[in-house]
Amino acid sequence: MAWAKRILIIGDFKLHLPESLRIERRHWIKGFVRSGCDVQTFSYRNIVHHFTPFHKRKYALLFGRRKTEESLIQIAESYRPEMVLISNMRDISLECLDVLRDALKHAVFLGRDTDWNPAQNQERMQIARKMDIVLATNAGSWLQDYKKAGVPVCAFMPCPCEPDIQHPYESDPHWQSDILFIGRSEHPMHATDPDRIAILKRLSRMPSARMYGGLGYERIERLDAFRAVSNTKIALSINADNRQRLCHSDRFINCLSCGAFTLAKWVPDSNLLFEDGREVKYFHNAQEFFDLTHWYLQHEEERRSIAQAGMEKAHSQMNCTLMAQRVLDLVETGGYSAPWKYVF
Repeated sequence: MAWAKRILIIGDFKLHLPESLRIERRHWIKGFVRSGCDVQTFSYRNIVHHFTPFHKRKYALLFGRRKTEESLIQIAESYRPEMVLISNMRDISLECLDVLRDALKHAVFLGRDTDWNPAQNQERMQIARKMDIVLATNAGSWLQDYKKAGVPVCAFMPCPCEPDIQHPYESDPHWQSDILFIGRSEHPMHATDPDRIAILKRLSRMPSARMYGGLGYERIERLDAFRAVSNTKIALSINADNRQRLCHSDRFINCLSCGAFTLAKWVPDSNLLFEDGREVKYFHNAQEFFDLTHWYLQHEEERRSIAQAGMEKAHSQMNCTLMAQRVLDLVETGGYSAPWKYVF
């Protein structure tokens, strides 16, 4: 694309936390800049807390939202972006969005959804209705919920990776493990796949396995998360819900791009993303997962070959620059090029 865009990205960038180093929003910023765009960010949650002493979300929004949104509107009117990306479709008020849309009549508004069951989250659905495009990390009924709600364009857009920080790290005994999982054991808002619970409970009893963030285990942040992934023999990727077409969290791409052999639970059309047995290995139930872990722990050459192929594809086909370009193509032409393209 020969022309550049000014892009305003509004979201929770967690600037006060180590978690900010590895969140998806950071990858999108870098991708858009590398694609020739100028990016202005507005870290909504951090700025709300700047205007109020309250830490709980509901109180911070109650007392800090007005000044925060006045600041946002001033920045938007000064910057005059051609694209506005609401990176997590929450917190910002509908009244503020109306003012922004009125002030930025020629801007394209995009909403990003990386979460579950949008129809059950009225705040998110109300914000989505004010978007021109919604980008989601699934191509199933959850994405279709946005279309039913009146969003003009809905598109599947998987999580990007950032090879500059998501790559194999030096071997370190502190981080080494046979099997690794990072994330909660159960999703707090929705019913969790029984296979996920069964696998994690069994892994918690295995001394050669490492878990972070679930079943009482400490969380892992900063680049340590990527170091841990690159030092494991097998990385587990499993959603809380695995019934949605093409649905995977950023855990999936994080594991692959850090060079780990990844065992992922199958979701419909998984092979459109990464090929089974060549770039990743899929399983269908808890017993198959443990059968595969046993086999691949005994077959290092096959395990390393698949891990290398998965990392190379992640870095070449899912890197943040190419993914950002796909979003720009979608805005400009109504589509993008990828084997997993789904736009309606």
